[in-house]
Amino acid sequence: MPKDFSFFETWSDGPNYGQYISGSLKTEIASGFYSSLVLNFNTMDTDWNRLNANGLTNATTGVMNRTYQNVYQGDKLGNVLLDLVKSFSTGSVAHKVSFGGIVTTQHNFQIADSVFYSPININNPVYDLPFPKFSRLVPIPGNPAPSGVETVADQHSGYLQEQFSAFKDQLIVVGGLRYNNFHNTATNRVSRVVSTLDAKQMVKRWGVVYKPIRAASIYYNYSESFVFNTGTFVGGARDGQPLEPSVGQNKEVGVKIETPDGHLFGSVAAYDLALTKVRVLFPLPDGTGGIGQFGTETNKGYEADIGTSFETPLGSLQAIFTLYKGDQKDFSGALPNGVTNDTWSAYASQTINAGPLKRFKVGFGMFHKGAVPFASVAGQLKQFIAPAYTTSTAMLSYEAKAYRIALNLDNVFDKDYIEGGENATWLYTNPGFTWKLSAEYRF
Repeated sequence: MPKDFSFFETWSDGPNYGQYISGSLKTEIASGFYSSLVLNFNTMDTDWNRLNANGLTNATTGVMNRTYQNVYQGDKLGNVLLDLVKSFSTGSVAHKVSFGGIVTTQHNFQIADSVFYSPININNPVYDLPFPKFSRLVPIPGNPAPSGVETVADQHSGYLQEQFSAFKDQLIVVGGLRYNNFHNTATNRVSRVVSTLDAKQMVKRWGVVYKPIRAASIYYNYSESFVFNTGTFVGGARDGQPLEPSVGQNKEVGVKIETPDGHLFGSVAAYDLALTKVRVLFPLPDGTGGIGQFGTETNKGYEADIGTSFETPLGSLQAIFTLYKGDQKDFSGALPNGVTNDTWSAYASQTINAGPLKRFKVGFGMFHKGAVPFASVAGQLKQFIAPAYTTSTAMLSYEAKAYRIALNLDNVFDKDYIEGGENATWLYTNPGFTWKLSAEYRF
């Protein structure tokens, strides 16, 4: 497609409005016995007028069919967290016992209408076409069916954890249990079908840390997670029903180092992950995206980071390098949509404390992301895979006692690449070289 092509019209928009409030209270109940109470509440409202590419573009004529979609989604979430921690010693062993829980309520309302919209020629696009007409949740013959789902989810969980350390913190062992109770009710606002999901699960975690020397730690961690999927199936035999929870397992072993002078720090970890009943996007016959849960997802790999910080004749020099190498697979053995198994980054900065450039700081970095597959659309015979890319960033700043001026550069070499997306027709491309000049004053 032409580089400047877009299937959006000028009236396309997707505003998001959010509010958030949080409060916390920490109290010492008795000597070595503390409580922490946290309350959170947030809302998010989304009102989209957007277009989707419908099926494949005609390679000969350049005509792309489009579907207009109006989506409103309102989400409210509130929770209360309580943690109680008691610290004490038995001989040379220090203990920290913690227990508590969380109560969460979430209300999600979504309503969507879709109508076929005028095609557009990608080689000779004509924009400023009339705003499409639609009727909220009223089926229109020959057009995609409307949809609307309202869900209410309640979660209650409690935990108990014990941590003890010995030999002057050379050995630390932690273990705990968490009980989860989840209830979800979904109402299809078109068919008025109501479905519920009740799920209960006990998960566990334990780990051990051993410090053979002050600068190094060797650790092993095993943990389980119970992931509550509050969405619904879209398309297929279970359309409109709540998604089922997923259970994950994480096994990780690693080494962390940090020298007392801070000149060298880093870590290396190998992990083995597994997740059941994974949420998967797939294409529906009308070109829109379906949602289902298929099989198990696994990932075995390693990640590492190493950094340094020391003084040079000019000033402080800092650098860090990170590496991730995974082997993530879905139930069919393929790389899941929207993920990569290969990333690395490198960044270095130099502070200048002498000479004519005193108080300046310069930095430069590189980031690499491997190839990423995306969900196909109706009529697409070959899966689209976003190519791997390497991008760059740089900064220059000047800082005095009361103010700081900074110039930040992104995608320094103006490279074209795909940052991410929802599926093969909803891809986000990088805008190219960008710069940001900022000034800060403290008083």
